[in-house]
Amino acid sequence: IMFYLGTRGTGYAGVDENSLQISAIISAINILLRDSFFLITSISIVLSLILSRLNKQSIWVPIKEIFPFFLFFLIALVPHVLLYSKSGITAGFYLFPFIAIACLFLAKTLSLIDKHSKWLNILILSILCILLVSKFTLAWGMYSQQANDSKAINSLLKQVEQCTPNNQAVLVVVNPRVRYEVADALQRVLRNTANKNNLIVATYGLEKTNFYSDTLQNTEKEWHFLDPEAVVAMYQNRTILNFQNKNSIKAIIVFDGLDNDFIKTNKKWFSLEKYDLTSFDVSFAQANLYCKNVN
Repeated sequence: IMFYLGTRGTGYAGVDENSLQISAIISAINILLRDSFFLITSISIVLSLILSRLNKQSIWVPIKEIFPFFLFFLIALVPHVLLYSKSGITAGFYLFPFIAIACLFLAKTLSLIDKHSKWLNILILSILCILLVSKFTLAWGMYSQQANDSKAINSLLKQVEQCTPNNQAVLVVVNPRVRYEVADALQRVLRNTANKNNLIVATYGLEKTNFYSDTLQNTEKEWHFLDPEAVVAMYQNRTILNFQNKNSIKAIIVFDGLDNDFIKTNKKWFSLEKYDLTSFDVSFAQANLYCKNVN
């Protein structure tokens, strides 16, 4: 993974000087241990050692059984901490590889307790079940929202295809830090799925963008470690500034309410009367589509 894929990551992840900050490392470790129920694992280990001692067994017996799982636990923990300490771990699905190993570690400690006290093991399992069930509403709401977002995004892509049947120009208006992933994903889908290669980007932000905008300044500052110019590279350096035939742009996708900024900076060629507006309620990135209605 290190030598083939590399460690530079996607901008918010990867290994660089920010990954070696003590405060960031501690924060990442804290998130990983908290979300993997490591406290219960630790309590289970202590209980297994106490039970072994009470049953006149050497504590080295459970330690030897636990050690390989603890080793795997560390092997999973270290790369996750290095990769995500740069920006913090903000989404649960980033934790899945580590959580899988953490669950094996927990299961092993519970099996050791079960050898000495089935009732105690049942009690700990019951506590775990209660904790997991308590998260059901949160998980249901999150995945329901993702389903709604998927419908909205698919509808957006479908209308973009309808608006540009002959591969006419599509302009994406975005803050390159706030919507770094969205900008990248959109151009990949349009190119590879919809066969749309005539893509242009207009970036708005605090620095290193086509146009200055402080509309999303608070959110943008949270993603300060991202390179705004990287999004322009994704679009093969085709920006609204170097695109000559602006009147040929048939579809304009605007994210995060940057409409006013876009209109103010493109008065010479853009006119609202020439475009039909459709809004798509995507929870993480409100999107508006302007489709040209005249030739």
